[in-house]
Amino acid sequence: MSCRLLNLRVFSLRVVPLCASALLIYVPAASPAQVSGSSSGVATNNVYPIDLPTALRLANAQNLDIQIARERLKEAKANHESAVELFLPWVAPGAVYRRHENRIQDVVGNILDADKQSYTVGGALTAQMDLGDAVYKSLAAKQLVNAADHALESQRQDSTLAAAQGYYDLAKAKAIVEVVKEALSISQDYQKQLHDAVGAGIAFKGDELRVQTQTERYQTALRQALEQQRVAAARLAQILHLDSAVELVPQDTDLVPLTLVETNAPLDSLVQQALRSRPELKQSQALVSAAHYFVGLGWRIGPGGLFDFSRVRASKARLETARLSGAKVQDEITRQVVESHARAQSLLDQITTTKQNLATASETLRLTRERKQFGVGAVLEDIQAQQELTRARSDYLNAVAEFNKAQYGLAKAVGELSETGKTDNNTRTSIPRE
Repeated sequence: MSCRLLNLRVFSLRVVPLCASALLIYVPAASPAQVSGSSSGVATNNVYPIDLPTALRLANAQNLDIQIARERLKEAKANHESAVELFLPWVAPGAVYRRHENRIQDVVGNILDADKQSYTVGGALTAQMDLGDAVYKSLAAKQLVNAADHALESQRQDSTLAAAQGYYDLAKAKAIVEVVKEALSISQDYQKQLHDAVGAGIAFKGDELRVQTQTERYQTALRQALEQQRVAAARLAQILHLDSAVELVPQDTDLVPLTLVETNAPLDSLVQQALRSRPELKQSQALVSAAHYFVGLGWRIGPGGLFDFSRVRASKARLETARLSGAKVQDEITRQVVESHARAQSLLDQITTTKQNLATASETLRLTRERKQFGVGAVLEDIQAQQELTRARSDYLNAVAEFNKAQYGLAKAVGELSETGKTDNNTRTSIPRE
């Protein structure tokens, strides 16, 4: 009976590298009846394909946080213009109308009856200047403009990072959907062949039920994977300020490791580069300079000017707060560099391990099916080998996607992330074939 079971179809699984910025596992065509039951209710007519460069451009153009930062920069520039205008005189137009009726006393003291009126229309050019406040408010406002400009650049980089990481979450979810679809298709075909063999009396019913159990698990896994893909699409749409009802799908068809910052670079040099380049530190320095101007010399004596010690103490406290905030930002940037560097190194090692595991799982499945051809293999062995291969593929996809996200995080941490992203340095790795 086992000899006749050898005629069951052997399915080969293959991982195929393609040429884009994301890894797709090759998926054989599955009949509608095989997968439609699991994917019903999740398809949408509003599907928009998107690639990584497009996502980065949209993030810079439409992200709400960037738009808010732009408006704050406009506000700072307007405040600076208002401070400069304190040096200029102003014109005060006016009109005066006077009328008198009945009695009036003249200069001698006589009481007279008189009716009179007069009016005046004109203007006055007035120049009233508080020179101390005008000078220091102008200088402080200029530094606040610089701070707002650096804040805008910082927000651009934050949004670029969020868009890149959101895109790779979506690409990973899509790739895992394809992996599970392939596994489900193979399991369904295997189950059908076992069902026919059981009907012919040449196979054990328990083996068919084992495969059926695996098929049902894959159906559940597919539904969960489709859910994760839709959630990732909605989150990316939010980052890009798009309609979340439109389902974004990655246009690139593979996931490959990319390198923006070398993970073997000395950590000290990366920290120093970050402290020179990060716009958050430049913003903090501008805020310290603005606070310093508020401590400057005043030209007024009394409240609001010289000998107003309460005002002086308040200004010094603001200056010290700005300095301490700058030190806090510096510590935060150092931590981000160390953390991002460690994560990128770890994920690079994980890619190597999961790649080897993928090759091992593929070889295990091949040997298992050879055993089945010689009549010594069991259905359970084939099921376990297929499950291990599916898990190895998913682990590899996850490691690559997380590594790419970590690369963008490291580029942001050291101050190398531009508003359009940095993707010309991509590196690709060969994918093991069965």
